[in-house]
Amino acid sequence: MEQGIPQDRVLTPATINERFIAYVLDLTPFVAGLTLSLWAMAHSYSWPIFLTPLLVSVFWIFLYGVYQSIGVHKGGTVGKRLMGIVVVDGNGRHPGFLQSLIRAAGQILSSVFFNFGFWFAFFRADSRTLHDLMSGTTVVQERPKSRAESNMLFVAAVCVLVFIYGFLVHGLFSASGFGDQVKIKKSADALYLLAKIENAYKARHGTYTDSLADLAEASGNAVEFRGALRQMFDPNLFQMRAGTNVYWISAVCLDKRHTRLIVEGPPPRVHR
Repeated sequence: MEQGIPQDRVLTPATINERFIAYVLDLTPFVAGLTLSLWAMAHSYSWPIFLTPLLVSVFWIFLYGVYQSIGVHKGGTVGKRLMGIVVVDGNGRHPGFLQSLIRAAGQILSSVFFNFGFWFAFFRADSRTLHDLMSGTTVVQERPKSRAESNMLFVAAVCVLVFIYGFLVHGLFSASGFGDQVKIKKSADALYLLAKIENAYKARHGTYTDSLADLAEASGNAVEFRGALRQMFDPNLFQMRAGTNVYWISAVCLDKRHTRLIVEGPPPRVHR
């Protein structure tokens, strides 16, 4: 027999407060993961060049969709279970797999443009949202809560939501634009290449060099080497220091902020 709410029970729609709190509980780990991923991309140069902020965002949205699909198919996500509410179909049973997929896709759609799909709940007695209507599901109470408890949790959820979205927006606006991030990443890759040439030079001469001309010759194509560096760095702000066992190369990128990158080693490590 399919699992769900016993058929002899009256199904009471979950309140907007309960649904909102469950939504925040479910969303928080994914927003935190996205924020940390974007932060890491802005402060690290080891990620592949094809890994763009858009692709990372799509990845986390996909994970959220998978999480919602599995949770709904089992009757409710972690947030809903904590709030004592469950998702049921028109017969009071747990939604089927296809129904769960449709609801998860609908919830992602509902979340864009300031969560417009959730506003449907304010105008319906059964508190159904756009994704409920798309999938033929309803969120109902599994256990009742007092009004005071519900209101207190609602205020806490609002505070959490404002914080996580504020943190995400701040991180996005404080970071360089995508075009600049690509330039910085390519520049970092170029510095890693310089580090490899330094190692090749040391293998031949027994010491690292602080001469860009030496590195150009060691690259095998001095003309192409100098041309590539001019496309990525300010030629007037290039600095190098080297010794028998260590090297230090500093260059200024051609992004809007004129980011200075440094590679030092061994082993090679790029940082600002």
